[in-house]
Amino acid sequence: MKHTLLIEATNMRRAVAALLLSGSYVGLAFVAAQTAHAADNNAPITFEDIYQNPDDQNLNLAYARQQAAAGDLSTAAAALERMLFAQPNWDSARLFYALTLYQLDDRQAAVRELNLLEGRPLTPAQRRQLNRYQDDFDGEKESATPRFEGRVAIGARYDDNAGNAIGDVVFGGRDKGDSSATLQAVGRYSLPLSDTGNSRLYVRGDAQIRRHETVSDADFDIYGLEAGIEGRIGSIKVSAGPELLTVNVSGESYLDQIGGFAAVSAALSESLIWSLRGEYADQDFKELNFTTNEVNRSGDKLVLDAGLEYTPTDSVLMVFNLAYEDKEAVDDSLAYDGFRARAQAVYAFNADSYIRASGEYRDIKYDGNSIFLFPAEPRADENFKGRLATGIKANRLFESFGMGPRRLLEPVTFEIAGNYIERKTNIPGSGFDNLGGEFKILLDF
Repeated sequence: MKHTLLIEATNMRRAVAALLLSGSYVGLAFVAAQTAHAADNNAPITFEDIYQNPDDQNLNLAYARQQAAAGDLSTAAAALERMLFAQPNWDSARLFYALTLYQLDDRQAAVRELNLLEGRPLTPAQRRQLNRYQDDFDGEKESATPRFEGRVAIGARYDDNAGNAIGDVVFGGRDKGDSSATLQAVGRYSLPLSDTGNSRLYVRGDAQIRRHETVSDADFDIYGLEAGIEGRIGSIKVSAGPELLTVNVSGESYLDQIGGFAAVSAALSESLIWSLRGEYADQDFKELNFTTNEVNRSGDKLVLDAGLEYTPTDSVLMVFNLAYEDKEAVDDSLAYDGFRARAQAVYAFNADSYIRASGEYRDIKYDGNSIFLFPAEPRADENFKGRLATGIKANRLFESFGMGPRRLLEPVTFEIAGNYIERKTNIPGSGFDNLGGEFKILLDF
């Protein structure tokens, strides 16, 4: 055994859960799309400009944003109302209008505008923005009621180095291509702790299962459970609670983990959100029938993560995370610390199709000398993972082939993706790379 499945297990579980539950988007968008109109000389837009160009919707939107930024919310609301009268299906403008009404202390009118967006073909970013506004100021209708949301993904995948595809593990399948079937699921249930819904109790469970056709040592099951309390302190969203994780490899119990987390997030601007998250876990590893030293990986693990989410338009989302990991172990040669950087960019062509690119770089140094190095020195690894995926709603795909609407398929998304994994290490012969592709059927509920 050259490395450990755990290095990927927790990260893989959290990444899949976040991507599945968010419908391939991570994070929250706050306001409408940036306007396409800008005066060449950046001169302020006057009411005279609006009077002379009443049908220029982009000009009206720019004027509304200008007045809102200047604190003249009444004029901004009037401009947005005119725009929506002429173009009632301008969803981003209606979201902006709802926020403006709320800032004018007209919560009832703001909620009415949000209700008009239910059932609209919103982009994923707009849908998240709508949900966020409902959380923030629709306490009587949405926030004070229980909620459940989730996603199930069934997939088929091929990897040209299947034994290493699941992480930094050599389970006898090195440099052997193989196909596999995957099942991933995540669900989240929450209920209010107050009449206004400003604080909520939630439980989230997620699971990943993979079965290979040939390389059975690369089969795994990962199950996670998280519970917590979430709420707001002013403009800052806070959450905290316990976490459980269990990992089985090739049908055998490999890892049991118990710990907890605390997280905070808030908006820096209309399109930028920051987040901080800390996690602590007590990890208990077990031997497999083909390993000899895994139990010595047991120990505590601490992860500190800082993130930024940037939504410049309704169609674009970018996420950046930088984390520090500190892993203790019974055997110092299996303890490590280091940094992990992640980035993701998503572009939504419309409410029914998207393309997403993601990458992760991980640099870790082990504490004790490795028995595989002479002269003796600690192990050092660099890991890279990349993924490029595109997805489309099933009903839109059928319509594009002239097959008519398939309303029963509205919750279904088809996704294809390419994956690449590479590890560089100072232990001779232990580096590897893997290239693969997969197809998924995603069901939202």
